[in-house]
Amino acid sequence: NARDEPWLGMAYFQLGVAYDLLGEREKSVERHEKAIPYFMKVDNTKMVGLSYLSVAMRYFLLKKYKPAIKACEKAIPYLERVQAEGYVGDCYYYMGYSEQKLNRNIAAIDWLKRAITYYEKTNRQERIASSYAQIGYCYGELGDYKNMFEYSKKAIEILEQGGDKAILASAYVNAARAQIKLGEKTGAAEHLRKAIPILEELQNRETLLYSYVQLVNLYDELGMYREMLEELEKSIPLMEGDSPQTLGNWYYKMGRAYNELKIHDQSLEAYIKALEIYTQAKDEESMGNAQMNIGGQLVHLNRYKEAIIHFEGAIKHFQKIGENQKIGRCYYNISLAYIRMEKYKEALNPSEEAIKYAQKIKDNEIMAATLYNMGNIYIKLNDAKNAMKYLEKAANLYQQLGNREKAMKCSEKIKRLKLGVWLPDLP
Repeated sequence: NARDEPWLGMAYFQLGVAYDLLGEREKSVERHEKAIPYFMKVDNTKMVGLSYLSVAMRYFLLKKYKPAIKACEKAIPYLERVQAEGYVGDCYYYMGYSEQKLNRNIAAIDWLKRAITYYEKTNRQERIASSYAQIGYCYGELGDYKNMFEYSKKAIEILEQGGDKAILASAYVNAARAQIKLGEKTGAAEHLRKAIPILEELQNRETLLYSYVQLVNLYDELGMYREMLEELEKSIPLMEGDSPQTLGNWYYKMGRAYNELKIHDQSLEAYIKALEIYTQAKDEESMGNAQMNIGGQLVHLNRYKEAIIHFEGAIKHFQKIGENQKIGRCYYNISLAYIRMEKYKEALNPSEEAIKYAQKIKDNEIMAATLYNMGNIYIKLNDAKNAMKYLEKAANLYQQLGNREKAMKCSEKIKRLKLGVWLPDLP
């Protein structure tokens, strides 16, 4: 009966809404689509447009982005005819989001900007902010970090007055991402600091993990080691739920931060924890790095014998993966530990090993430092001939490296040795 058609249209529409609330979106789409011809028969233009929009929204939630775009395109002329500007804005909004999901970011930006013009007419501030945030994200995907930041900032300005916390946190993170790319590290850190408590409240673990990692790295680059430690310690429970490698890296970063602050006992403790975790993960390179740093902290604490044991342990790990530069540096550190203990003869062999590895990989910095140390060792051993030989080699290499101060220091020692002036007290 024709008189029943308006009611049938509305009944199908309401069924679509009900199925959507039950999470049965395929059935919701089907019912909304069934409503459309009934609304058309009675020229209910607005409900035709809203039905197409409802179909589009459900397709979007089903991750069927191309059908979502088509449904929006069908909805727009009907909704424009009845001047339903807010709903027209929604059509462009879902078209923009769908285009972004299809990695068609230029089209997405265009539709989202159109959505904003309609939302501005109806003062839908939260949707304007959401559109700005998504436009910012799209610009980031296109590598346009200046616009990524500008649009993320526009979203933030609205949402800080009140709005969807998830979108605000996302805008903070995207603003930070853009600033990192633009070299604005302090600003990026500020936005990440604001994002983290919201992400914790929302239990958005993936983005929270990303934010902590980026913030810690920024503090490291900025030399803000106390702030770096604060974030590292706060986030350990989060990292404990991740992979052993991630947790090991976190303790490793703690060791680095404590070292920069010259708090060597706590740095040692953190590196030891990192080593324990890396050992479980059987990560040779990370185990080697941790042991090398443990050795370094033990040297700072004047525990030279223990330091040598760890440097030797690090060498074994690095030998398995052919990490010649680090092997050379470990031998250099072993020789320094022996020098600190005034065991000059024992320092010779690791010094020679350090030179051998430095030659292999052309690590002239370690080569020069080791040659200089060997000159000093021979001074301590009262062997002027060998002392001058190594100091001359060191002086030449320092000249090549442009380190005039060190080269002059070598030359001064050689001059005094030639005059027979011994230098047992010089480093």
